[in-house]
Amino acid sequence: MITSLFLILFGLMPQRGGQSFPPNTPAASQTAATVKCDAELRWINSEQKFYGLGNTFSLNLFASAGAGCTPGEIRVTAVYLDYDQNVVCSGVVDNVAQLDQNTQSVVLEFKPLTVLEFVRWRNGLRPPQPVAKRLACIGPDQLTEVSRNETDRAVSVRLFVTLLARNGAMSNLEIKVDPRR
Repeated sequence: MITSLFLILFGLMPQRGGQSFPPNTPAASQTAATVKCDAELRWINSEQKFYGLGNTFSLNLFASAGAGCTPGEIRVTAVYLDYDQNVVCSGVVDNVAQLDQNTQSVVLEFKPLTVLEFVRWRNGLRPPQPVAKRLACIGPDQLTEVSRNETDRAVSVRLFVTLLARNGAMSNLEIKVDPRR
């Protein structure tokens, strides 16, 4: 009892409900702070021309996430539009690529009119041979996939590439694939 009274008087023992260290020390700020994640996604070859939706094209992206915010996932949403800019169909491909480092170059290859091989991660380390991902393109008035005839009627595609990093960080990128322009 006398020892604890002695320590309290000299400030060496924490008092009930108090802190054992000044509030501006690194230990105090680490316990009170949470990891805040930031994410950024940029299109590197943005001056690229698109000659037709039947052609294969690649997008070179630069992805970055703050320290402690990896791993992250890149997903792609596609919206097919007809000549009057009406929606033909749309769909999402999850887990297209993985962000394992804080900064990373990601090369994605697209085949817009081949929904069975819609997108492929070209510079991914796993698996050794990149596997193409399928797009399930759902029509605006229906609950099932549209036919090949419907996707063939599209004249443009809008791609929304999303980087989802750990702890809720997110970055979106819109790419308009319109051979008419």
